Amino acid sequence: MHRTSMFKNFLLVLFSLLLVLLAAEAGLRVTGIGSYSTAERVLFYSKPSLLVDEHGVVRYTPDSTHRVVAVYGENIEFDTTQAINNWGFVDNVDYLASDENVKDVVFIGDSFTESTGGNSTWVQLLRKNARQRNVAFHNFGIGGTGILHFSRLLKHVQPLSGIDELYIVALSDDFYRPYWYPIADETGVRFCTENLSEADCIAQEKPIIQHLEGQESDSQIVERARSVYAEAAVQAEKPFYASLNLFNIACDAYLSVSHGHMLNENCPWLNRTARHLGDPALQERFRQSLVELESIAGGFDGSVVKVLHLPTKPEIVSGEYNLDLAKVLAGHSVGYVSLLEQCEWSLDMFYTHDDHPNDMGYQNIANCLARVLAF
Repeated sequence: MHRTSMFKNFLLVLFSLLLVLLAAEAGLRVTGIGSYSTAERVLFYSKPSLLVDEHGVVRYTPDSTHRVVAVYGENIEFDTTQAINNWGFVDNVDYLASDENVKDVVFIGDSFTESTGGNSTWVQLLRKNARQRNVAFHNFGIGGTGILHFSRLLKHVQPLSGIDELYIVALSDDFYRPYWYPIADETGVRFCTENLSEADCIAQEKPIIQHLEGQESDSQIVERARSVYAEAAVQAEKPFYASLNLFNIACDAYLSVSHGHMLNENCPWLNRTARHLGDPALQERFRQSLVELESIAGGFDGSVVKVLHLPTKPEIVSGEYNLDLAKVLAGHSVGYVSLLEQCEWSLDMFYTHDDHPNDMGYQNIANCLARVLAF
C-alpha cells in the first residue's frame, strides 16, 4: 500500500512538472523568447567583400571599406569598419614592393589575424608600437581560411620574394578546413568547395555571410537576422527537443557558464564549426595541410618561417590545445611557438557569445608578439 502511494505521488509530481514545462514552453512561444539560441550567429558584410582570382587566391576587394556586423539572437555583438588596402587585405596602409633596406614581415592567418570584431587589427597595433625600425608588417589574414588557402596565397601574391620573416598564425581548426572559394549574389556570400560548380553551390549551399544594404540601422539589421533565423528553423533537421524554446534557453545558460567549452558535445547543432576529428575526410585534409605547410617552408628557404599557434576560448578554458601541433611539427622544418603558453589570456579578452577576441584581446596579441618575437 505504501509503495502504491509513493508511485502515485511520483506520477503526480511528474505530471505536474510536465504541465509546468508545457505552460512555460507555450508562454515562451507566445512571447518569442528562446525562439533561437544566442549561440547562432548571423554575420553581415558590406559590399563589395570577398573575391577569388584566377589562381584561386581569396582576398577582399582592394581599396574598399569592410564593415562587419555580428548578430546573436536580437543583439548586435559587434559592428566594426576597417579599411581594405591595395592588396585586398584588412590594413590601413598600402603594401609596397620589397625594399632591400626594409625587413618584410608577413603574418598570414584566418579571422583572428584579420582581427574580425576589432576596431584595429593587432598587426596595426604591433606596427604602431614596434621598437624595431625599417620593418614592413603585412597582414595576410582572411576570415574562414585555412592552411590550404595560405599556400595558394603565398604562391601567387606578388612580390613576395623579399619576405624575411613569415609567421603562419594558425588556430587548431585551420589544419582541417577545406579550400573554398566565395560566390556572391544578391542573397549573400557562399563558401563553395572545389567539388561543387558555381551553379551547384548556389543551389545547394546557404549563404555564410549576408550582405549589408547601404547604411542599415541596427533595428533593420536585427530584423533581417530574424528572417535568417526563421528560414533556418524551417529547414533545419533537428531532433524534436532541439526545436523547443526551453531547450534553446537551456543551451544559452550552458554557454554562459561554460564559455563555450565542450559546446559541440552538448548542443552540437548550435555550433557552426563542429569537428568530428575521427572523420577520414578530415584526417586526409589534415595530412594535405601538413604537406602544404612543408611546401610553404621550402618556398622561403633562408627566411624565418614559424607557426604561431593561437588558442581559442575553449582551449583557454581547458588550458590545452585540441591539436598537439608541437608534437606534430617536431619533425618538420617549420618552427613552432605556443601562444597559449607564451601569452597571458583571460575570457575578458573575448566577446561574450562570439569566438573572436575583442579590442582588449587583439591588443594582448600585439603586446605578446612584440615581446615573443622581439619587435
